[in-house]
Amino acid sequence: MKSTRLRTTYHETFSGLKLFYRDTNLSENIISNYKIGQIIQEKGFTDMSSIGGGLSGNLRYLIASAHAKDLSKFNPDSAKIGHYLLDSIAYFKVLDIQKSGDKTQVFLLNIPDNSLTLFKNSTSNLEEEIIEKARKKFSDKKR
Repeated sequence: MKSTRLRTTYHETFSGLKLFYRDTNLSENIISNYKIGQIIQEKGFTDMSSIGGGLSGNLRYLIASAHAKDLSKFNPDSAKIGHYLLDSIAYFKVLDIQKSGDKTQVFLLNIPDNSLTLFKNSTSNLEEEIIEKARKKFSDKKR
């Protein structure tokens, strides 16, 4: 990949990156399907919150994205819960998986669909930096 294209892709992915939360309850059998480095696709819309409190389920998706849409622009009540949305057909790279007791955090990086091969076959120091932040957030909030 040419260096100009590489810079553009990294800028598109990491510039303005914010962390979002989505908690749920899943069986350990399903959680164990996630693997670090895996690229996954969500065909539906992804709703999430910019407000991260304690985990409300046994699984937290911590989602790093520069492309989330703030729904409070359409519904002022959404601001109370920090409601954001990603478009359908979103791609994610599993950057990290943290477990503590019965709680698990799967850290996902929202990636552009035109760069799947790049993110599947490489890692960057930017990814390593945000992984450290994600681990700290999980440690602080798993209680």
